[in-house]
Amino acid sequence: MRHELEYSFESPRLDCTIDALLRPRAMPGQVVHSADLACAGAAIAAGTDALGNERDRLTLAGPVRRIKMCAESRLECLDLPDHTPPDTAEVTAPLEATRRPSSLWSWAAKFLPDHAPGPGAVARLTAGLARDFAYDPAVTAVGTPIEALLTASRGACQDVARLAVASLQARGVPARYMLGYAPGASAEVALHAWFAAWFDGQGWLQFDSVLPSGPRIVLGFAPDQQGVPVVRGGCSGPPCRHVLASRITITPA
Repeated sequence: MRHELEYSFESPRLDCTIDALLRPRAMPGQVVHSADLACAGAAIAAGTDALGNERDRLTLAGPVRRIKMCAESRLECLDLPDHTPPDTAEVTAPLEATRRPSSLWSWAAKFLPDHAPGPGAVARLTAGLARDFAYDPAVTAVGTPIEALLTASRGACQDVARLAVASLQARGVPARYMLGYAPGASAEVALHAWFAAWFDGQGWLQFDSVLPSGPRIVLGFAPDQQGVPVVRGGCSGPPCRHVLASRITITPA
């Protein structure tokens, strides 16, 4: 797997610091044989965040007008269950998901009971997301309010995953926002988001309303979307526009 990211800036940038989530996470069902990250001119400090995701810090002194990162990994996807116990944060729902009445609670109630929904109910929720929300990555951004997502009835994979996670957490079900890649998918959804829910005796089960089938490569997971940005950070210098280019290549062995 190869993921290239390139930032091009209108004017030179100084003292750039970037946290990057570009190396896949080792976990049950996913064996990472190698994972390397390169960025010309950058000092790279490998690390792991509080959630156990592989997050690296890149620092560049500048001046730079272009930052190009390239992550290459070799990994093996296995059909193995994940019985890693959930964290407390994975059952902490955002306030807008727990208020009753609310648009999200009312919508999710069509598929989920108020307490302890089982895998069958979550499968119905997943089908409801596929039916009620048109795939449209142009209408939302990170942090778009849940009410706005429901009103639009449109969004990208990260939006429907976020709605599902919040709905489940509000009903006491541990849930994870999953971020990674969908091998074989179009370039538009190669970088992909879906969700997982915890059930006693079964562990973590994964659900996806946008791409219901196919293998998944996990970069990382968190109790919500905010916990797994692919890149975050900043540079000093006067305000300017920038362009981001991304290219993902996944080659089966």
